[in-house]
Amino acid sequence: MTDTVTEPVAAEPVRIPTPGAVESFPDLVQRTDPWYQQRCGLITASAIGKLITVRHPGALEYTCPACEAEPQQPCRSIRTGQANKNVHPERTTRAADGRGTTPTIIELADGD
Repeated sequence: MTDTVTEPVAAEPVRIPTPGAVESFPDLVQRTDPWYQQRCGLITASAIGKLITVRHPGALEYTCPACEAEPQQPCRSIRTGQANKNVHPERTTRAADGRGTTPTIIELADGD
């Protein structure tokens, strides 16, 4: 009986992208097999928006200057002390003014 020797088959090189690098493939036509092969296993810009959200703190994340409601607590009526359905305009203004000075919040997307 004769032993058969099989030549090894060269595998395609595995491309490992540099972390944080942005790659462009201008010669690929979108939605073709080579295009899908290049994207396989990569986190693409279209997928990032489904994974994370970027936002600024909203009005409820500030203490209300009108009624002194703590962050995450509803504003209260200044006359009766009852919880309001809406926030005071001063709280909204504080949130808008803080956009330039507060850090951006990056969160996991909630699927909406």
